[in-house]
Amino acid sequence: MLVDQRTGQVLDIIKQNEDGKLVVAKEACDFILNAEQQMKQIKEAYADYKEALKQAMEEYGVEKIQTDDFTVSYVKATERVSLDVKQVEKKYPEVSCDPDCLKVTDVKASVRVRLK
Repeated sequence: MLVDQRTGQVLDIIKQNEDGKLVVAKEACDFILNAEQQMKQIKEAYADYKEALKQAMEEYGVEKIQTDDFTVSYVKATERVSLDVKQVEKKYPEVSCDPDCLKVTDVKASVRVRLK
């Protein structure tokens, strides 16, 4: 069930048009489009804020911020080492671990927020 948050009215998501074809109701399309646009804006603003928070935590050497509602932890940049399976299969069909087959990936610093 889809409810218009402005009016509280229950929306029919799929309707039958004059030709008997099933179509997605305009109200449902508008709701989905509006929700997607709002989520995109919120995600972008949240990402920008987290980046600014990460930079401030780096600048001041803060590793953790705790409140009654959430915890923010600074996660340092690291390197991730993983096995390049394609290289291993190519070089060693019987599967072996050669240092040439290790894949190193840089992992950016980040901020982790956990709600309580």
